[in-house]
Amino acid sequence: MTDEVALTGIVQSTRKFPTLGNALVITKAWVTHPNKASPRVGVYMFKRVVTHKCTGEYPDFCQKGATVVDVYKTGVCVKCHYDVFPNKFARTTNDTHRISFVEKCLPKAVNQNTGELKTRFLCTGPSASYAQASLTAF
Repeated sequence: MTDEVALTGIVQSTRKFPTLGNALVITKAWVTHPNKASPRVGVYMFKRVVTHKCTGEYPDFCQKGATVVDVYKTGVCVKCHYDVFPNKFARTTNDTHRISFVEKCLPKAVNQNTGELKTRFLCTGPSASYAQASLTAF
């Protein structure tokens, strides 16, 4: 997650995806700070978009042959044990902060046996709302 792709939200795309034929598959991930959230809060977001031709099997949803888009996205909001970001404004966040979030906060926040976020690292209150807004807009 410290790769440039995750640090900057660079989009990757391919038409060479197993079992999907010529479908366009677009993937992006981003590690960042939600605007206005506590300086302790960071998010990891992942999005996959698959474009393909409608089969016509469900005519109420799409016309056969039309290009349709399936979207999957998820995100995790983490309240770190220290102020990983300089302030509440996302515009001041840089790669040094994002790498610190990934390397120093996430290993403590995630249960290594279950892969789940530990309760004390869950986002709450306004910071959770700001994180949800970031994920929705992502």
